[in-house]
Amino acid sequence: TTMIQVADLIAYILSWGVRLKGMVEPKRDELSELADQVMKLRFTQKTHGGHSKYGYKVIKDLRSLDEK
Repeated sequence: TTMIQVADLIAYILSWGVRLKGMVEPKRDELSELADQVMKLRFTQKTHGGHSKYGYKVIKDLRSLDEK
C-alpha cells in the first residue's frame, strides 16, 4: 500500500541520510534535505530529570542473540 511505501522511504532516508550518535558509516549528502524533513517527524520528550528522549533508536544488527 501507499503508506508502506512511505514508511520504506522514511526508513531509507534515515538509514542513509541521517547520522546519530554511534553511527559511523558516512551519510549520503544528496539526502540531506529529505533527512532534515524526516528528522522533524521524531518526537522529543523531556524526562522529570531534565533529560531528552527522542523517537529514533539505532539498531546495529537485526540478528537475534543466538544467531551471532
